[in-house]
Amino acid sequence: NITFKKKIHSPNELDYPKGICIDSNQNIYICNSGYNVISIFDKNGNFLKNFGNYGKSDGFFNNPVSIV
Repeated sequence: NITFKKKIHSPNELDYPKGICIDSNQNIYICNSGYNVISIFDKNGNFLKNFGNYGKSDGFFNNPVSIV
């Protein structure tokens, strides 16, 4: 089991997490809807990075809810 710990004002903070996906390297991708980014964690739940930004044009997110 993995527990994600919330740290206030930290890049790894989750706000309304929705969709989740795991890649072939067991990295965990979470649609972090409240921040309009995709948050990536390793298989142990350690934060790796965020990508994306709010917007309504191609390449931006507006409340992402699913990922494949």
